[in-house]
Amino acid sequence: MNKNKDLQIYLRLDQRLRFQGNSLAKRKVAQSRILKLSVSGADAPYSTIGKFLHSSDEFQKSLALLKRATAINPQNTVAQICLADSFLKLGKENECFFTVQKALSVSPRESALHSLIIKILKGRNRLQDLSAFYQETADMIQDKNSVLELYIESAEILENLKIIPQALEQYQKASETNAMSIQQHFQYGDILSRQRRFEEALAQFEHILKLLPTNSNAINNIASLHYELGRVEKSFEVFEEIIKNGLEEIMTYPNYLLVLYHLDKDEQMIKMHEDTLQRYPQKYREQIEESYEIELRVAEEKLARNLDEKAREFYIKKIKGLKKALSLSNSPQG
Repeated sequence: MNKNKDLQIYLRLDQRLRFQGNSLAKRKVAQSRILKLSVSGADAPYSTIGKFLHSSDEFQKSLALLKRATAINPQNTVAQICLADSFLKLGKENECFFTVQKALSVSPRESALHSLIIKILKGRNRLQDLSAFYQETADMIQDKNSVLELYIESAEILENLKIIPQALEQYQKASETNAMSIQQHFQYGDILSRQRRFEEALAQFEHILKLLPTNSNAINNIASLHYELGRVEKSFEVFEEIIKNGLEEIMTYPNYLLVLYHLDKDEQMIKMHEDTLQRYPQKYREQIEESYEIELRVAEEKLARNLDEKAREFYIKKIKGLKKALSLSNSPQG
């Protein structure tokens, strides 16, 4: 009997059965035969049997063979990946990390190695390091959707860590892939808006509206952003379109109310306030009042800065409108 020939036959059989995906019993027979042949002295490269053991979830048994294989040939990337993954599956994160770092020096663009590093960093909750590694990985790979996912994940981590400038950089890089989903454009527009980068935020919400013209969230944000940018007449036009087409949301009426005040439409403003009271229960009215108070503080801070005459005029009017809105909310009727 030729053990070496038999070993190669069973290795090919195991590979074919794996491809078929529905021959578990036959695979177990083939795997048992492979192990017996390899132990009994049949000749096969360390990496071949090591990879076979790894793919059979025999992680502990695979280590010695894969270590030998990678020592003989450090450029055997597949063996390096299997060795690192075996370490990780056995809970040996330090050994996995060391193996991956060594392998990356040979194959810096190997995505499987990057995936292993990401798993380790996630497991250790090293979020800032994880974000940096996402960025490093995104700069190396070509697949547009993979790059987008890495930039978005990096941005979300940085945003959660309150590292906003770097988060915005990652969102910007994600947007340059031209593959962002509507939800991702919302995320980007929202953080830009919260940083009061209104013109850039407006571009994101307008892009959403091109993709989905009936998106009420996007058009309401557009109306409010035009107001914040001092384009009060334009904001009025968009709010009128929102109400005409039934695209109102919770904050539509209170935001529109400020626009009406700015345009000296007092009667329409009071009617709008009455409609708000009728439409929303107390908890939402409290939420609206809280948003007025926040915007009032921001507007007063803005006015305290050295602004040009046009900007000062806008914020003075906005402050008066917010105070008027709050007084209506606190009136006996409200």
